[in-house]
Amino acid sequence: MSSKSNVSLGVIGLSVMGSNLARNAASRGHHVVVYNRTTAVTEKFMADHGADGEFVATKTLNELVEALPAPRVVLVMVKAGNPVDAVLNGLKPLLTPGDVVVDGGNTYYPDTVRRFEDYQAAGLHFMGMGVSGGEEGALHGPSMMPGGSDKVWHLVKAVFEPMAADDKLGGKCVALTGPSASGHFVKMVHNGIEYAIMQIIAELYDILKSTYGLTHADLTAVFHALRDDPALSSFLLDITGDVLEVYEGEAPLIDFIIDQSEQKGTGRWTAETALQLGVAAPSIMAAVAARSQSGDLALRKKGETIRPVAPKQTKKVDLKQLIESTKAAYQTMVILSYIQGFEIILAGKSLGFTVDLPEVARIWRGGCIIQSALLGPITETFKATGDWTGKSLVSLITQSGVTGLRQLVADAAVTGTPALCIMSTLGYMEQMVATRLPQNIVQALRDDFGAHTYRRVDKEGVFHTHWKA
Repeated sequence: MSSKSNVSLGVIGLSVMGSNLARNAASRGHHVVVYNRTTAVTEKFMADHGADGEFVATKTLNELVEALPAPRVVLVMVKAGNPVDAVLNGLKPLLTPGDVVVDGGNTYYPDTVRRFEDYQAAGLHFMGMGVSGGEEGALHGPSMMPGGSDKVWHLVKAVFEPMAADDKLGGKCVALTGPSASGHFVKMVHNGIEYAIMQIIAELYDILKSTYGLTHADLTAVFHALRDDPALSSFLLDITGDVLEVYEGEAPLIDFIIDQSEQKGTGRWTAETALQLGVAAPSIMAAVAARSQSGDLALRKKGETIRPVAPKQTKKVDLKQLIESTKAAYQTMVILSYIQGFEIILAGKSLGFTVDLPEVARIWRGGCIIQSALLGPITETFKATGDWTGKSLVSLITQSGVTGLRQLVADAAVTGTPALCIMSTLGYMEQMVATRLPQNIVQALRDDFGAHTYRRVDKEGVFHTHWKA
C-alpha cells in the first residue's frame, strides 16, 4: 500500500467495478469511505479487503457523507438509469456547496446532461466520468474520461490522477475531456470503437478458419504475430491470444461457445448518435448489427436452407505471406474504426461537447479496452498537423493495407464466409478514397420523385429537371 495521501473518496456501489476502484484508491493511500445499498455486500467487501487500505464502511448515505471531509468527492458506481437517479436524489439534501458527485458508470450522455443541470441548479457539483479497463483495469489503473468544468476537475484531479493507468509518455490516462456530459459522450464512442474492433477480430478469426482452412494452431499463430508486432500490440489482441490458447480436453474452448454475442447498449447508442449527427460510422453500425443478428436464431435457421449444398471450398495460402497481409489489413481496419469514432466525437461539438481529440487519443493509450500501439502515431499526427478530422489520419493507411483488406473481403465473399463488419469497413474506405461516388444517381432520383433539386459539376446553381420524356 502507498503512503497516506490525505485525499478522501466516497464510493457508492460495490459491484466488481466499484469494489476494484475503491481498492485502487486505497492502494494509492487515499482514505476511502464505502457504501452499498445491500449492507451484506459492504460487510463482505470489508471482510475481504478491509485490511488492505484505509477503509471506512457505512450503512447509509448519511453516514457516508458525514464520514467524508469537506469538500467531499463521491464516486457513484451503480447500474445506469434509475439506480443512479435514486442515489443522486438521496445524496442531494445531504451535501453542501463545494461537494462533488461523480457518476463513473456507463451512463447515456443525455442523462448526464440532465443530472449536471439538476445539480448545478441546486448549487452542487456533478461530473460524468467514463471508466474503461474492465475489472483488472479498475483495480490496477483504468483510463478515465471525466466531463465537466475546469473548476470541478481541479477539485477532483488529486483523487483520480493517481488511480489512472500510465500513458507510456510519463503522464496518466485521465484528463478533462470537455464540458457537461463530454466524459460519458467520449466513453460511449470508446465503446462503439470497441464493438467494431472486437467484431473485426471475430470475423478475421472466421476468415482464417473458414476461408483459408487454417488449423487452430495456425490461426493462433497468425493472431500471435499480430499481437507481437510492436506497431499493432493492443489489449484486445492480447486477450484474443489468451482466449485461443485455452483448451477443454483436446479441443479449443472457443469451439464450445454458442455463436451468439450479447450487448448492453453502448454500441447501439454510438450508432444512433452517429446517425443523429450525420456521421458515417459503418464499422460500428455493422458490429452492432452483427451482435443483433447473431441472436436471431429463427432467421438464421431459415437462412441455412439457401446455403449451397456443396461443401465450402477453402483457399490455399502461404502462411507467412498471409500473416504479413493480415497485419497490414488489420492495421488499416483498426485505423478506420478509430477515424469513425473520432469523427463522431468531433461532431459532438453541435451537442455542446468541445473535446480535445489529441488528449482523448493519449488517455486511451493505456488502461482501457481499446488501448493500442496505433494510438501513438494517431496522437502524434493530430498534434503535428493540428487537424483533428479523419482526413489527417488517412496518411497512416498503407497501400499494402488497402490491398490486404480488399483481398480479405474478396476471399470471404467467394467462399461464403460472413464478414459484415470487415466488408463495411472496406466499403467505408472505398467511399473515402473514391474520386467520384454514385450519389449523382441518388440525387437525380430524389429530384425526379420529390423535386429536391441537384447541383452540377459544370456550372453554378441549383437545378430541377422534369425527368419523364
